Amino acid sequence: MAAIRRSLWRTLITWMRVVLPPWWTVTLFVAGLIGCELLAHFFMYRIADWDGLQFHKNALLLHQPRDTWLAVGLVMYGCYRVGAMHPFFRPEYAEWLGQTPWSGRLPLPLGPVYLVPQDAVIFLLAWLVSLDTSKFGFHALVVLFLLPYLVALIAPLRVMDATAHAYLIAYGLAAAVWLGLPSPNATLVLIALCFVAWHGLPTSLNGFAWNVAPMLWEHLSPMMRFKRNSAALSKPLGYPFAQLSPRPEFMAISSREALLLSWLAACWLWALASNIPDGQERAKVCIVVAIAGILVSALGRSLAYFLEYRPPISLLGRLVTGQWIIPGHDRAWLPIGCAVLVAIATMLTSSHFPGSIIGPLALGLGLTLLLGMPPRLRDWALTGNHRIVANTSRRNEFIEL
Repeated sequence: MAAIRRSLWRTLITWMRVVLPPWWTVTLFVAGLIGCELLAHFFMYRIADWDGLQFHKNALLLHQPRDTWLAVGLVMYGCYRVGAMHPFFRPEYAEWLGQTPWSGRLPLPLGPVYLVPQDAVIFLLAWLVSLDTSKFGFHALVVLFLLPYLVALIAPLRVMDATAHAYLIAYGLAAAVWLGLPSPNATLVLIALCFVAWHGLPTSLNGFAWNVAPMLWEHLSPMMRFKRNSAALSKPLGYPFAQLSPRPEFMAISSREALLLSWLAACWLWALASNIPDGQERAKVCIVVAIAGILVSALGRSLAYFLEYRPPISLLGRLVTGQWIIPGHDRAWLPIGCAVLVAIATMLTSSHFPGSIIGPLALGLGLTLLLGMPPRLRDWALTGNHRIVANTSRRNEFIEL
């Protein structure tokens, strides 16, 4: 009988090891959970004058460290299920898979990105722990696990040729927030989005461009370092050849994606603001966030277009020559000007129309103009009527003579 129990225990551990984090993280989490629980029960039974409602309130207060520890564990586990097992987040893993005969029809060697029965076991154990005087109910635990899992899946799905699924999840999460978290309706939306992810993951893995993850993280990793490496930041050609090359290093965005991104931001503003109970406060938040979002985005576009690409003549030269407008150059200011006009119109009409409606509409329209209105940065860099100057942040790329 003892041999059978040991065999069953080994089988269970092997079965759960597919999705579990490293053993030391599991040990740390379980130890912290037990410690918080023992501490709560110690204080509960040391104080004998609690009764009725007072006992329940104080029990909730004493179990708050355990609930916080449980919430952090579920959130980290949801992120781990994608970050540790999807090749997108592990460039060496993606590069190694690219040298093997692996295909999307086969299971991933380091574990599934899909939700599997082992995840249900983890969630069931967390729910059983929360049954003992916890502020977290079933729907809150679903949110704590599925929300970070789905958010982590958006980037891999978008980059790996499952664009429709990525945006559907992003819009669906906004709908869940609008319905209120946690709630039964939001839980149903999150579960439905899991099926969307389940349908999109084969598409992304079958069409996996094996060089995408290493190349992407090669560009992102220097940005996440506190001390930047000048060799990693330098371009192969350097100034000014990189700006003059036929393939400048600019990411192009399509008109369709500009619309999707712009109105995704508007939907998220609407969803987040809808949880503010006071109507006037909700309207004020929508207007302020919309105007700030438009102006910050306009500043970002201005820096991207005009930091290294300046007018062919100075402002004084325009006044002297009478060329107040240079169409080939000044057309790049048109989207920025239109977006700023949208922000000004939003500010002026906020007292006449519901701010909770005007704000998201203005944000969507302003971002659509800034992201989708021509000229594109790639075209502007090669054909714009401008002069190229050296960016002071890239002094390692040129030598002044």
